[in-house]
Amino acid sequence: MFASPNGAVGANSHPPADPPVWLRCGECGWAVECVPADAPRFTRAGCLVCGGSVEPRPGGPAGPRLRLGDQRTDGRRRPRGAAWVEVRVDPSGPDLAVALADVSIEGIGVWLTDPVRPGEEVEVSLVRPKGGAPVRIPAEVRWCAQGADWTYRTGLRLLRPLDEGDLSDLSLSDGDPFRGD
Repeated sequence: MFASPNGAVGANSHPPADPPVWLRCGECGWAVECVPADAPRFTRAGCLVCGGSVEPRPGGPAGPRLRLGDQRTDGRRRPRGAAWVEVRVDPSGPDLAVALADVSIEGIGVWLTDPVRPGEEVEVSLVRPKGGAPVRIPAEVRWCAQGADWTYRTGLRLLRPLDEGDLSDLSLSDGDPFRGD
């Protein structure tokens, strides 16, 4: 069962195998919910906003909402302007996607209207700007963090990689959007 800030309530079809972990920055208060396997990586990397140290918080997030920064360096690409994404917890449920933030062979970054649970499986449809059939791929929620507004920035690991043709159709080839290439 989940409830969103806008009052929507629903049932998750695939509950996470392990309970998610909340990490919080001791300096600025930024918090992220992630799968247990990713907690050491987030802890090593530190806060995505201020660079401070993050620690597990059993009680979940607390403190002010802050802008989420993203400092990835793993081959992410900017999406083409007309490419878009649909994300559904239940294949017949509502599309939660607001925008496609970045694309790689193994995962995508998205902005969503409602939070999703790390470890949960979602259905992703990536729509090519030039038409053609959407790329439909199941994905695992790796992390989800409150944005500065009503959205949630979320990292999804695709359960099968995109092929080079799909990646080329969906993204610009000018390198990582967070490194300034």
